[in-house]
Amino acid sequence: MLGPLDLSRKRQVPPPVLPQGVGSLDVLAARPGVAEALQFFAREKRWIDDLHLTLCRIPAPMFREQQRAEWVSATLRSFGLDARIDRAGNVVAALGEATRSAPLVAVTAHLDTVLAPESPADVRVESGSRFL
Repeated sequence: MLGPLDLSRKRQVPPPVLPQGVGSLDVLAARPGVAEALQFFAREKRWIDDLHLTLCRIPAPMFREQQRAEWVSATLRSFGLDARIDRAGNVVAALGEATRSAPLVAVTAHLDTVLAPESPADVRVESGSRFL
């Protein structure tokens, strides 16, 4: 049985795993492709927040995520990805033709909401970009 929650304990955060030859996060962030991606996220922060709000406002209780899966799939298709919903209800997307020799990047997340808000309007962004 679990004991009481001790909020005073700090979680140990492991050091970042960096690519070979990269000595620090600052060096990694300065690389042209990474710097460009970071600039994109900073520049498009409001748009990203709006997408996140739309996603979070779609009801998706456990085992009833179909509406949210359809939105995610349609949104990914609007970005140019080949997206579909598989038989298990997962959204699967690929950018262009996948080949066995191409590197694979997997992005995974749950579609369901464990602690759902009472209404979609309850999901909002507080000042400082904190989602509630």
